[in-house]
Amino acid sequence: MPFTVSQAPGLPTFRRNFHDLVGLANWLREHNYYVSAGPANLSEGGIWPGFKNAVKRYRGEKDILRYYVSSRILENITIHKEFSDCFKIWVPERYNPCHKRFALCKELCHILTDEESVKSTDHVSQLTRALNTVRQVLTSSETTPDVNPFFTAEELNSEDFNLLLAMEMLIPVHARDQFLSNIQMNKSSPYDIALYLRIPESLVTFFVQSGYNLAFKRVGGIECRLAESRG
Repeated sequence: MPFTVSQAPGLPTFRRNFHDLVGLANWLREHNYYVSAGPANLSEGGIWPGFKNAVKRYRGEKDILRYYVSSRILENITIHKEFSDCFKIWVPERYNPCHKRFALCKELCHILTDEESVKSTDHVSQLTRALNTVRQVLTSSETTPDVNPFFTAEELNSEDFNLLLAMEMLIPVHARDQFLSNIQMNKSSPYDIALYLRIPESLVTFFVQSGYNLAFKRVGGIECRLAESRG
């Protein structure tokens, strides 16, 4: 059955698979100009307040607050919780700016697409697990990148779905081919692109090694649409 966010008026119905993830990201870009503002996504302004305001719009205009918390309280996990009048996100203060930006974006994705009122995530460990999955696919003699579970699963779990949705928000579509070309021609490294976009290097490495851009294009790329929003 489709997963519907009943508390998010105006958000279309979507399934938790890769096709609908791309369709949802495209829908968000089309209906919220501050999400697809091109270069604006290269600074925190593209995520906060830009993407935050988009999420707020579909969550009943509840305010969304963020807090950077001492490692004495939070060391490796990020938490969001829904209250009667707002959502709160707590991020470890020890995270570097790139991981803070990714963690905020992914927690906003959880607030947008999840029904649970409390969620905690170890973002660094999740990126490591995602890379390990990709490497297992690439090294297996029985599989190819075409069957990467991130792109072929009938239903993704919440963590993987929102990891990929956050990546959609953080890596500008119009620049992806150029990023990959620059890496292939040794003009740039994943670190260079991560520094430019202010996102974790491991996220760029996952984007490159997983064949994400090819999978994105196979489901229609920027033209991919959710069934409900076609026509």
